[in-house]
Amino acid sequence: MRGRGPVRRLSKAASCAGSGYDRAAQMARHALKLAVLCGLWLPTWARAQDVLEPREGTQGGFLDGFDWQMMASGFYLFNANRVSGPYNELNYPYTGYMGFGLNFVGGDASYTGEKFAVTVGLRWGSGASQLSALAPLKQGFVTWIPHEKLTLDFGWFDSIYGFEVADEWQNPTFTRGALYFLQQPFNHLGLRMAAHFNERMALTMLVVNGKVGVGKIGGSPIDVDEVPAFGVQLELSPVEVITLKLGYLTGSSGLNGNRAWGQFFDLIMSAEIERFTLTFNGNATIDPPISGGQYSYGVALSGDMMIHDHWRVGARVEYLRGTVQLPTSRDPDLLTVTAVMRYMPVQYLVISLEPRFEQSPQELFFTRSSPTDPATGNQIASGNIYFGVVLGVSAYIGD
Repeated sequence: MRGRGPVRRLSKAASCAGSGYDRAAQMARHALKLAVLCGLWLPTWARAQDVLEPREGTQGGFLDGFDWQMMASGFYLFNANRVSGPYNELNYPYTGYMGFGLNFVGGDASYTGEKFAVTVGLRWGSGASQLSALAPLKQGFVTWIPHEKLTLDFGWFDSIYGFEVADEWQNPTFTRGALYFLQQPFNHLGLRMAAHFNERMALTMLVVNGKVGVGKIGGSPIDVDEVPAFGVQLELSPVEVITLKLGYLTGSSGLNGNRAWGQFFDLIMSAEIERFTLTFNGNATIDPPISGGQYSYGVALSGDMMIHDHWRVGARVEYLRGTVQLPTSRDPDLLTVTAVMRYMPVQYLVISLEPRFEQSPQELFFTRSSPTDPATGNQIASGNIYFGVVLGVSAYIGD
């Protein structure tokens, strides 16, 4: 019995050693499998990280070049003359009638790649047909970017002339000026080239459809002519707070077999000092000297100031003179004065309260006592003065 004890203990130790070797071998096999799996998985994980987290200097995903905006703008207009429909003979756009109105609802979207871009803008509402001859399309064009300082746009785009735009919250006042809707183009169809030489100077050139002449500017339809119109605008910033824009557009007037060309001139000077912006805009349109020729001109001075994070005030004074598609005896000398108080309770929401005054020696405004033309049934303007108050609400959101 005694002689078998050590043998039994040795066998047990050997058995334990054998099982230890087996466990070690098994662990080694598992470690080898794990190493193989890591070797296969790590490169895939690294490639995924390159997509999710672009390295500095590389482009990200598709949405990085996408920009968008949605908007809506409505109003209530009280006309002191208390007449329904348009308040004057000048076809004032967007907020030109008594009562409630939805001038615009729509949106804009654009995608910008490394060498190209696509832009689309849509507007519906009571003012859409006055804004664009291609309504509800406000803008639609493609862009080629051959150089970081040079772009070429082809299609239907907003005009480069004038300082006011269709989206009223970007203007000093809620209602647009008579200079905007009587003497300046809204949009163009054709080719636009913009060159930005440096921070102080830029040049834009146009080759577009459209007649140029007195009474053929703001809101005019697309004209299909043998000869396109040509335009240019030089933008200068001699100092950081001052901007100067000199614009010119010339094209056939439709007279003398399209061989007589009209001329349009545009001047914008603006100064921005902290929260205050002051802008001067002047226009002149000259028909070719056939049958005596015609002309129109106008000037506007506007100011805009943020008085608080939630409050903003603006004002505009302007004077126009000359032919605007009315009978010669009714061509207006028109003075307009507008002021606005704006409240922004939250970001992207603007509430505007704006009185507007207009005066002309000609009888341009409809009143409750205006007579009716027996031949057409249309009301005849008989007033020299207009006063109205607009309550406007605008909302917009985007990136």
